[in-house]
Amino acid sequence: MIQGGTAPNIIADKVELTGMMRNVTAETRQVLAERLKSVSEGIASALGGSAEFTLFEGYPSVYNDPALTDFVAREISAQSARWVSDLVPDLAGQELLIRETQPILGAEDYGFYTQKLPCCFYRVSTGNQAPTHSTRFMVEEPYIKLCTRSLASLAVSYLLGP
Repeated sequence: MIQGGTAPNIIADKVELTGMMRNVTAETRQVLAERLKSVSEGIASALGGSAEFTLFEGYPSVYNDPALTDFVAREISAQSARWVSDLVPDLAGQELLIRETQPILGAEDYGFYTQKLPCCFYRVSTGNQAPTHSTRFMVEEPYIKLCTRSLASLAVSYLLGP
């Protein structure tokens, strides 16, 4: 977002650029912040001005613990047919586990948990095809039950151990 000036024919005495930076690691975030500061100040100085760079830390990246993620994937593969049979029969026979192979750069406060203990962030379908954060988005009740059942079942399986 760029904001500055009061009229199109007046040179602005101040312009503010605002953006969002998403990345996978804290190290990348640090390097990018340093480069943004350096480039901003360098361009402003070269043109006879000055720049002030401020970084507001947002959510950290979500890190899925590999061992816990493998456990969750095995359990979902083994139990998902049973979970959906009476809750969401339309999903019967479909591949229900989709493992992401590339990082997803969504902002998620769950990242704070993943900095403290082994975690596995997974998503459960909502049934509704409207995009998230849309006025048409609504979770269908069978999917709420599916999510609850999967979380409870995973917790019990994990606590019982191998």
